[in-house]
Amino acid sequence: MNYLYNNNKLLISKANLLYNLNMLLSIVKDKSKISPVLKANAYGIGLIEFAEILDEYGIERFCVAKVIEASRLRENGFKQEILILGHIEEENIKYCVENNITITIHDEYSLNNLIIMSKEYGWFPKVHIKYNTGMNRIGFDDKNHICKIFERNSVEKTLDIEGIFSHLSKVYDGDLDFTLSQINKFEDLIHELDVMNLRPNLVHLLSSGGIILYNSHIYDMCRPGCLLYGLLPDRSYFKDYTFKEIITFKSKIIQIHHLEKGKSVGYSSGFITDRNSKIAILPLGYADGLPRRLSNMGRVIINGKYYPIVGNISMDMCAVDVTGIDDINVGDEVIIIGKQGASSISIISISEALDTVRTEIVINISDRIEKIFIDKF
Repeated sequence: MNYLYNNNKLLISKANLLYNLNMLLSIVKDKSKISPVLKANAYGIGLIEFAEILDEYGIERFCVAKVIEASRLRENGFKQEILILGHIEEENIKYCVENNITITIHDEYSLNNLIIMSKEYGWFPKVHIKYNTGMNRIGFDDKNHICKIFERNSVEKTLDIEGIFSHLSKVYDGDLDFTLSQINKFEDLIHELDVMNLRPNLVHLLSSGGIILYNSHIYDMCRPGCLLYGLLPDRSYFKDYTFKEIITFKSKIIQIHHLEKGKSVGYSSGFITDRNSKIAILPLGYADGLPRRLSNMGRVIINGKYYPIVGNISMDMCAVDVTGIDDINVGDEVIIIGKQGASSISIISISEALDTVRTEIVINISDRIEKIFIDKF
């Protein structure tokens, strides 16, 4: 996207991304097993730009959630294998087959529908089978039924069943028993397929947290997502591996008000000055990705020091209390996420303050923000 000048910018560090990739490779050992998850516009970072860096690194496979994400990659010339992890609308199956996009089969309807279409049009579509081991979103529930699918297909040869996978639901909760129950269910299925001599080429189970904690179960492929973006939670069981956040989110002061005690700031008089105050206005609001729940509780960094967000964050603007500081002026840089001097605000610290997941903070940074890939911070 081409931008006119924009006070609000998201800087993405290639150096930090490459650091995270190398840290991941030190665990996985084999680059061909790494299939990064690029859903939701590469977690809000920028799908095409992010994919270009991965392409230069030598990544051979991508995972996405939706057909529209796969289509953007194909339309921009990416030749990697692409697996759609989620549901695929019947109307989009033809596009996937014609553009070498791998389809996830997750229930009887999607299976039978694809078999019928394949026979009708002479297709041999590449698919992965999703096994529900306990998350209870999409996927076949019955191990024996999955084995019968493989057995039937070995005779009919209607589908190119390239892979089988599942997804762990409580890796970040430290629930070892539940996670091991999922792993054991998956292992039982893979054993059955081995016995039947029908194990597919790509067996995969682990995403980011699982890659670190259960790397003996990486199998043929893994699906790193938040790990690449440096978004692992601050948990003691991840301390052996350091991944770096890859973004700096910043704005600039566009106006300063000098208000007497008792004056209101923002919608619904969300903040009342309790002294003569200096209030800086930023051209950044919740439509840009600054969570509205940070109203009267968030903070920013200006000239290396922390200052509180005051009043209700509006759609396009917010206010910061910089009272008592003479050397803060219109045009000064403001850090929303990132480091300045010895001060820093991390994505993780914001997500924990708001009791939400780290990825929600990043993917809500809107396309109104200019996104710039730089070599390093």
